[in-house]
Amino acid sequence: MIHTRQDLIERLYEPQTLNVGEVDILVREILDASDSEVVKILADLLTYPNSFVAFRSAQLLDKVSQRRVQWLEPVSDTIWSLVVAGTYDDKLMWYLCQLIGRISHSEDRVGVAIEWLTNVLTTSPNAFIRVYALQALADIALGRHTWFIPEVRLIIEDQITVGSASMRARGRKLLKRIDTGT
Repeated sequence: MIHTRQDLIERLYEPQTLNVGEVDILVREILDASDSEVVKILADLLTYPNSFVAFRSAQLLDKVSQRRVQWLEPVSDTIWSLVVAGTYDDKLMWYLCQLIGRISHSEDRVGVAIEWLTNVLTTSPNAFIRVYALQALADIALGRHTWFIPEVRLIIEDQITVGSASMRARGRKLLKRIDTGT
C-alpha cells in the first residue's frame, strides 16, 4: 500500500516496476484507496531527478487519469509547468501529450495547448508521440472547445494521407468520434 511520497518512490525504483502487471497493481491500489492525494505526489515526481521514477510516475498518472480524469485538475498547473518549461524527454512527452488532452483548459491556455501539441505533431521524430499529440488535439476539440473541431478535422485528414500506419489508423478512429460527437 502507498502511504507516503517515499513509499511511492521506493515502489517505482523496484526492478519489477518495469513489468506492466506491477504498474497495473499500483494503479488498482491507488484507485481502490480512492486516494487522489497520490496523484499530487505522482505529479510532483514528474520532475524527480531519476528519469525512471519520473517516467513511471507519468505512466501511473496517465493510467489513473483514464479512470479518474477529475483527479488531474488539482495537478494541472504542475503538468502545465513542465510543458511550458520544455523540461522533459521523449518518454515523458509521450505521457504529457495524453495528460494535456485530458485536463480542462481555460480559454487562455487552450491556445497554448493546441500550439504545443501541433508543434509536437509536426516535429517529434517519434511516431507514437505524434499519434498521442493528434489524439490530444481531438480530445480538446471534443471536450469543451468544440469550436476547434473543424480545424482538428483538417489536421486529422492531413495526417491520414501523410502519416505512419499507426497515425492513419488513429486518424480514422478519431474522425469517427468527431462524426458521432463522442
